Amino acid sequence: VYSPSLQVQTSSCLPVVLGGGSGYLVYYSARDGQTDLFFAAVESNNTIRITSSSGNEKVPAISPDGGKILYVYELNGSEDIYLLDLDTNSTENITNYPANYQSPTWSPNGENIIFGSNHEGVRGFEIYTMNLESGELQKITDNGAQNNAPTWSPCGDRIAFYADLNGNWDIYTIAPDGSEVLQVTFSVTNERFPSWSPDCTKLAYSSTANGDEDIFIHTLTDGEITNITNTRQTNELAPSWSPDGLWLAFYTFSFEENVDREIHIIASDGSQIIQVTSDSYEDYSPFWQPVRR
Repeated sequence: VYSPSLQVQTSSCLPVVLGGGSGYLVYYSARDGQTDLFFAAVESNNTIRITSSSGNEKVPAISPDGGKILYVYELNGSEDIYLLDLDTNSTENITNYPANYQSPTWSPNGENIIFGSNHEGVRGFEIYTMNLESGELQKITDNGAQNNAPTWSPCGDRIAFYADLNGNWDIYTIAPDGSEVLQVTFSVTNERFPSWSPDCTKLAYSSTANGDEDIFIHTLTDGEITNITNTRQTNELAPSWSPDGLWLAFYTFSFEENVDREIHIIASDGSQIIQVTSDSYEDYSPFWQPVRR
């Protein structure tokens, strides 16, 4: 049971279309010895299974038009990035090069994707962009470090990621052409899983600055940093901004026995938290679905 020092409300009390998107989160869940993709309705706690295959589907990201899902598909130790069309229910392998991939996501115009990979035999994980029409790849980091969870700014001009360039995890941003790397966090603790606010002025991320991992919001214009979860004995990871910028989705993790990973949302000012999933499974990496276009 997740019991932070904030009031937990049931989703039935919430206004319509919470978060400004479709009202659904996509996430992946470990069940029956494998992971599959699911939708969760933030207002009703209902879940909908999206995939059911012999492999593992994980780390989903929905396209800007709300109609497609990128995800990593793993079978027998081999991974590729797949694209699922929600209208036709068709899937496509868009990397076709078995390697290790992580956290694929979209450019704001939906024409390109970005992900981490070691598919060139590079040390660690480097970050790549790919044009979906041409398949052209561009490696935008080349530092031999572990570069993880890249995410494109909604404004299109910067990409955020986390890396262990200094021995711990810090947040960085980089231009889409690989130039102008800027370090955002400077601490001896670990900051991971950056997520851009819709207006491009803030980054949310998980941080161990207070011991357990909490969700922090970092305002890029003035450097202000706010811990919005501030819990104990519970870790909050992988924040995802809602389309209207008023909420963040994340998943929780505790080292206590018989405590499952669950999806929650929290108001961006930290004033309200709502549990979205409540099951006996391990639920990870929520991503907010925008309104279908």
